[in-house]
Amino acid sequence: SLFTKAQKLEVKTRLYQNNQSISGALTLPNYRRKNQKVTLFTEIEKEQTDAFDSTTASVGTDIERFFTKRTKGRIGLHADFTRLEENEETDDLALLSVPIALEYDRRDSALDPRKGWAGAITVEPYWDAYETDTQFLRTIFAFSAYTSFEEITWRPTLALRTSFGAI
Repeated sequence: SLFTKAQKLEVKTRLYQNNQSISGALTLPNYRRKNQKVTLFTEIEKEQTDAFDSTTASVGTDIERFFTKRTKGRIGLHADFTRLEENEETDDLALLSVPIALEYDRRDSALDPRKGWAGAITVEPYWDAYETDTQFLRTIFAFSAYTSFEEITWRPTLALRTSFGAI
């Protein structure tokens, strides 16, 4: 919590043999209205594989708003700058995207769901700022469902999650 207004600053690092990254995110709750938050983020990532090496710098912002108790939406503006090195060739990308998401949540608890379901759809158009004829659309559907067996003494919960998408 920063400035005593429930802001959240998050810093993460990942240090694997073939992948290293550092990222940061600042979340501002109740931004300009109740039930709306803004997240500013950045990340630098380096990946080394047998097929290619890449270095990516990302920056962006998301605005998330609850429309009802169970429905929320998100819109953002993201920029990813990537340098790919493959077979002695170098390729630079500057992808700009505007992700739009809608989520509906019928779970009995967000932290420990025992019954219910949740679904989300994300649509994210991309444009390459360096090669303006390069455009594509990424779509992701996600669904999760929960049911508990209350008649069994230790009350196990069966959870199912599926997600699929297309570019």
